[in-house]
Amino acid sequence: MYIPKTIVPLNVYTLIGTISFILEPICVIMRKSLLILFSVLLYLATFAQGQIRVTGKVTSAEDGKGVFSTVLLKGTSKGASTDLNGAYSLDNVPQNGTLIFSALGYKKLEIQVKGRGPSVG
Repeated sequence: MYIPKTIVPLNVYTLIGTISFILEPICVIMRKSLLILFSVLLYLATFAQGQIRVTGKVTSAEDGKGVFSTVLLKGTSKGASTDLNGAYSLDNVPQNGTLIFSALGYKKLEIQVKGRGPSVG
């Protein structure tokens, strides 16, 4: 049996450095994965937080016929035009948003979406 004359002491710092060298790429991958997961969850939480689809019909108070008009989400450039029957649809509208209805020959009208359900106007 061979017995070495000198025993090299195990350096704790070398051992920690080796473990750290092995685990560092795994930690980087985990951090990136967690960052991506957090970003996706934040996006989904923002998207699911009060974003609704608003549909309705713009009609004349005089004869009840559909009016061709524009519907805009206040404070944004998001909007839609009604069809010839006055029907419109807007996606991803916040529940606390305000819709602005305008048509030639009619007074502008602002209506809050909050508390009105999925159909406004």
